[in-house]
Amino acid sequence: MVAEERGDLDDWISGTHHLEVITFDLLLSDLLRILPLGASILALVVLAAFRTGKGVLVSLFGIVIANLWTLGTMAWLGYPLHLVTAVVPALIQTVGITYTMHVVSEYYDQLRRPDPAEAGEGLGAAGSALRGLAMPLLLTGITTAAGLCCLMLTPLPAVREFGMFSALGAVYSALLAATFVPAALCLGAQRAQKHASQEDGFDRRAARLARFDLRHRRAIFAISAAVFALSVVGMTQIQVNTDFISAFASAHPVRRDFEAISKHLDGGGGITVALEAPSRDAFK
Repeated sequence: MVAEERGDLDDWISGTHHLEVITFDLLLSDLLRILPLGASILALVVLAAFRTGKGVLVSLFGIVIANLWTLGTMAWLGYPLHLVTAVVPALIQTVGITYTMHVVSEYYDQLRRPDPAEAGEGLGAAGSALRGLAMPLLLTGITTAAGLCCLMLTPLPAVREFGMFSALGAVYSALLAATFVPAALCLGAQRAQKHASQEDGFDRRAARLARFDLRHRRAIFAISAAVFALSVVGMTQIQVNTDFISAFASAHPVRRDFEAISKHLDGGGGITVALEAPSRDAFK
């Protein structure tokens, strides 16, 4: 409509509702791009660690299901995605892959053992892996969720929602690592056992790294303390910025129009005044 009526004039579009629509579109496009890209990177990491297709599929399916459960719960409870909660799916990928990889790694370790009762059947190896990891999975899931739940103490609703659903995603990830992952690992056990008997170069590199850490532990402690001190000093320089427009690239039409309006018409934004009352609809 603007293009039809403006003629030779320049037009600038801004305002709260326009920014909401643009932000919504950007959030969806980011999710559709970042999540598959992140999953691809994680798949390469898992493949380098286990070198089996089953290890990759089981690990990725665990975090995919955790993300589906979390986003489904958000939709069921009526919470929309916004600038803060849009980070939740990527966070669940990062947290969830650690749980699933622990279980998959322990499963392959069980298959390497010479005891037929442990290594002969995939069900036995998965069960042994879960018995050894059940308590660590429970504790890490609880502590991660507790740490994220601390964000729910903030008065900012967006941050509270981020903490709540991030914690829920961590619980879902731990639950799936203790249920879905062992069950999926029972499939194709014989091929997994054949692969597991091969020499593991990653273990050798990890052992060399451990020996390096022991030999140079004093230097490692000193460097860590120095970096920690510099980080404390740098932390005091953090600035709080509520300029929403600065999140857009300088060439983005939203920012370009907003800055043009601000230059010629004394601002394209608004001021929100929040009022509180002791009861609902008090001001009515």
